Amino acid sequence: MSDSHKAVLHREQATEQAKEFNDLTSLLKEVIDYGTDLIPRAYANSPKDGKAACLIFILLRQCLMHLDGVEILVLAGNASSARLQLRSLWEITILVEWILAKDTDAKIRHFFVANIRRERQRHLIGLPNTPEATKYPDIAKFLSTSEELVRRIPSQIQVLDKLLLQPDLKPVDDKFQEYYTKHGYDKDWFKVYGLPSQSISLRAIAKSISKEFEYTWVYRPFSDDVHASDMWRSIQLGAGNRVWLTPIREPQGIPETVQFAISFTARLYEMILNQYRPNEAADNFKRKKAEWEPRVRKQYHVTVNRRPLHI
Repeated sequence: MSDSHKAVLHREQATEQAKEFNDLTSLLKEVIDYGTDLIPRAYANSPKDGKAACLIFILLRQCLMHLDGVEILVLAGNASSARLQLRSLWEITILVEWILAKDTDAKIRHFFVANIRRERQRHLIGLPNTPEATKYPDIAKFLSTSEELVRRIPSQIQVLDKLLLQPDLKPVDDKFQEYYTKHGYDKDWFKVYGLPSQSISLRAIAKSISKEFEYTWVYRPFSDDVHASDMWRSIQLGAGNRVWLTPIREPQGIPETVQFAISFTARLYEMILNQYRPNEAADNFKRKKAEWEPRVRKQYHVTVNRRPLHI
């Protein structure tokens, strides 16, 4: 087995250089731990309804999952790869703020219906002679190899159908189905929520809550990385049309990565607290943020050995 080309990927060096930012990574762990403790405390103070389940058990949990991923990556000196998690953290924060801005219950119903329908469509692929099985014959063939799975599918679909027939979800399901019948797939839940005359996109959502600047200057660059659309993090251009390859791991990006991650997460924590523990939001969490702030904004003067490679 060959070793990695150290100029391209030097795991040991990047991990060692990441230790220069130990205070930041320790702070990131503290922020994660606060969130894991917030889940049971917030839910205990909630009406334990669909809204609480959506905001706390689903979206807050997803936030913590991605934040945990950021910690793992920055400890390895791989700050650039964490941009995928940062993108998701921003999306969650923006969507929660938009959900809570107005018409919250209706938006959450659309969120639930979209997820139930998606699960139902996956099961239908394994049910012979359904349009979904016809559309995805290779997947249907693979699923048919498990007798136990095939046996369970009808009962699982029945449970999902029962959910969609609930009086508060049935009209929403009908809206999804109208589009699905014509096009063979569902639109994003927030697009179905909007009126036919509206064009709801993530940019439009960000604009409606005065976050369009973040969409353009924060989210879009993250998306370019995720969707293989950015070249400037990978190469540098030199004189005489020379192209230089930049190393894969970027420990020097740890401060910016952690700052973004904690900023997005703190906003989400505050929204959850305002909903379910308002006294804590106004008092304890305000002090907690004041404690985090100087550590988040700390200036590091660290020399990171990261030389572009010309091949």
